Amino acid sequence: MYHSLGENSLAEAYFEKALRLHQVNYGDQELGIVQPLAHLAEAKRSLEKFEEADSLFTKAYLLQTKFDNENIKGLADLESQIGELHEDRQNFSKAEKWYVQALNRYQKIGVTGTTMVDETKTSLGKTYAKQGRTDEALKLHEEVLDSYRKKYQKGSLYIAGKWNRISETYRIAEDWEKALAYSDSTFFGIIAIAHFTQFQLDRRFTDIYKYCGVFKQPDYNSGAGIQSCSPKGNFGNNCRLGQKL
Repeated sequence: MYHSLGENSLAEAYFEKALRLHQVNYGDQELGIVQPLAHLAEAKRSLEKFEEADSLFTKAYLLQTKFDNENIKGLADLESQIGELHEDRQNFSKAEKWYVQALNRYQKIGVTGTTMVDETKTSLGKTYAKQGRTDEALKLHEEVLDSYRKKYQKGSLYIAGKWNRISETYRIAEDWEKALAYSDSTFFGIIAIAHFTQFQLDRRFTDIYKYCGVFKQPDYNSGAGIQSCSPKGNFGNNCRLGQKL
């Protein structure tokens, strides 16, 4: 629970206790310890204790392959988590290897469209983009966007997040027009969610248009109000809000 709330220090302490209890009761050379190891490793990764996380993930993976090598999904889930660790350490080629391996395993057993598969694709797309391979990244991000549109209702924050990821990738590719178009879609996705505060909307709006000098702030109720942007950033003279994808 603490980990899902972002309270990683508290989560780390509880996962350490859980691991010790498991070692006392069952030892540290059996399949059941894989999950406690992985949970603690994930908490360590979130706290940027990368060496400790690496050691724990390595132990978990070795035990998984030793005792349950036929559990393809279990191996894929671990490989995706290990990929995240390497991505956090800015080792994108290693992260790519683990993500690709995980996705190949999911494909082998016909697992598609799950959150784990979609997020692994998103992570792989991010590593491609950071290596300058934006076309490959965009292909994956578009696939995930299509998947999320099937799973979530229009206006979902999850869909807005995927629009934003595509926008970020177009920015890396220096395709400013498409980057802005997807940022517009992200913005409209957020204002469609009634519980967002004015402060949160103001922050998102500022982020979307940080490359454009906006002359007029939008009407959050109607989505209207942007008439033009100065060529302050790289989007040029004709930035316009309202293009929905």
